[in-house]
Amino acid sequence: MLIGFALRLIFVLAMEAHPPHQVPILDSAFHVDWARAAAAGREYAPLAGRPFFRAPLYPWFLAAIFFVFGDGLLLPRLIQCALGAASVGLVYAVGRRAFEARAALLAAAIAATYWLLIYFDGELMSEALVVPLVLAALWLTLGLDGAARRARAAGAGFAWGLAALARPNVLLFVPLVPLWMLWTRRPRLIREWAPPVLFGIGVLTPILPVTAYNTFAKGDFALIASYGGVNLWIGNNPESNGIDAWMPGSRRGWWEGYYDAIALAESALGRPLRASEVSRYYSARAWDFLWNHPDRSLPLLGRKFALFWAGEYGNNEPEVFVAHRYSWVPDVSIGYAALAPLGVLGIGIAVARRGAARLFPLWGFTAAYVASVVLFLVASRYRVPVLPVLMIFAGHALVWLFESARAHAWGRLGAALAFLFAFGGWALTQGPDRKAVETNGYLLLGTAEQARGNHREAVAELRRASELDPSRVDVLQKLAWSERALGDHAAALEHYRRALNIAPMQSQTLEGLLDLALADGRAEEAEQWIANYLDAMKRRGLGENFPVAYYYRGRIRAARGERDLARGDFTQALRGDPRSFRSALELGDLEREAGHWEVAVNAYQRALLGLHPLVASRDDDRAYAGLVDALAQLGRRAEACEQASAWRARRPKIAEAWAAVEKCS
Repeated sequence: MLIGFALRLIFVLAMEAHPPHQVPILDSAFHVDWARAAAAGREYAPLAGRPFFRAPLYPWFLAAIFFVFGDGLLLPRLIQCALGAASVGLVYAVGRRAFEARAALLAAAIAATYWLLIYFDGELMSEALVVPLVLAALWLTLGLDGAARRARAAGAGFAWGLAALARPNVLLFVPLVPLWMLWTRRPRLIREWAPPVLFGIGVLTPILPVTAYNTFAKGDFALIASYGGVNLWIGNNPESNGIDAWMPGSRRGWWEGYYDAIALAESALGRPLRASEVSRYYSARAWDFLWNHPDRSLPLLGRKFALFWAGEYGNNEPEVFVAHRYSWVPDVSIGYAALAPLGVLGIGIAVARRGAARLFPLWGFTAAYVASVVLFLVASRYRVPVLPVLMIFAGHALVWLFESARAHAWGRLGAALAFLFAFGGWALTQGPDRKAVETNGYLLLGTAEQARGNHREAVAELRRASELDPSRVDVLQKLAWSERALGDHAAALEHYRRALNIAPMQSQTLEGLLDLALADGRAEEAEQWIANYLDAMKRRGLGENFPVAYYYRGRIRAARGERDLARGDFTQALRGDPRSFRSALELGDLEREAGHWEVAVNAYQRALLGLHPLVASRDDDRAYAGLVDALAQLGRRAEACEQASAWRARRPKIAEAWAAVEKCS
């Protein structure tokens, strides 16, 4: 445990040089922002009024630390180092309960030094909490097949319930435990049913308050969190590769993807949706793909199963690149290509030698957890909760190999070694492309520097990424953004053009190009680019559904006074993107200036529907001001006053909103 803590401490301190450790990104940023709001006694604004989107236990854990010690980011990582060291002890305890001391000691040694466990003990993500909870639950669960004490059964259930509040997919295994207890114990008396029942009560004890909060406080049912259906669709759709957490039709980016998922579902169903309805919509689409398109879904599931046992695939960031960039600690660890084969071999040996029933909590959890990951998305991060169990089986396999050699059982030893080398060799060849890992690494560093406002450093990192892979559109987009921030507009325009040539359908690239051109006063050039772009899309048979192009052309034409042409462009943009609040705003302004009050009212109402439901901005002021004026011009004073009150409620610090309300007095 001391070695495990020391390695984690050394690694975390070295990682302080990593920009995202100072300014968290993606999931870490989400957890930190949520925790800071909770520590301050506030609801997390972007998710206000909705049930938990993510499992809440880890943000609550962070919030407790922030509340007591302040919201610095180093202390939580140090506390997680201690939790990681405790997990090493738990690996030994579980291993000792399942096998002999030598196997448990070997498993603990692997856990103490294994680089991915060390890495995630330093990240502000739920893995640091899930691992000790799962290990504690397994330690309590082992032995429940015998004359289990009621308190222990309830405690095991409670531990699994807590683990589910950090990683809900452990629930796929949990219902199997009471069935296992009943099958092995064969109760005849009513009192002998008590342990399985108490186990179930223990599981529900931490979960039901969360369910009640979602259902009664937020008015929408979600057992723990509402993101299950969205993630199921992300992992099971015709465009999924089993790794990337991206939904077809959505933008790249954490919050962009979140809001786009809601918008796409609401657009498809034609009405506003609660979080549970959004989840059910995507669940239905995912299951339809899985059941009704086996020619595509089965190969995808097979690919994900293979990826689970293959190399290290990053999710939020390329862990291999980052870990080795800042510290030597990962160099003392065995690799996954060694751990996975040893773990699988250990499972086979243990089940054959000691019987499957007694060790069901270990191998049953492994099987269920692998299935849960394969059903959704595969990445190194998602494997973490099962790694300690594989380490325990790996320790058992190593002891068995040693005993086989000492007993001169060369046949079985040779077969086992052949399996290990074949499996390990295959796993090494299936890992991600090294160039792609490095490209993602430099992209991550560039993105982190952008978040800190260090655009010069961001350009340096992003240029390295672009040199490694000149075809990466996301790299070119971010590079152009930082170059624009530095005033190098010529370079930014060139990179936007390159990105657009590579992926013409990427609306974010077109947006960046046109926005920069208009900012530089190059309206005529931008208009020509739009015309060329639309012509090229038509020649490719891709239709006319390009709302970004029509929006910017509408702005150009409106600025020239070509109102009818601009009106047509904004209308076309809204056909392609009915939630485009900015196109609706522009259209509303045009119609109001022309005295078309009824049409203006409809446009402004449409704009308000498309605006961010939780984060107000100046766009709200523009839409409400136009709507109130248009309604007043139509003589609909009561409606105008109602909208003025809504404006003031949404933007209470805006003087114009108060003035609009006062006119109604």
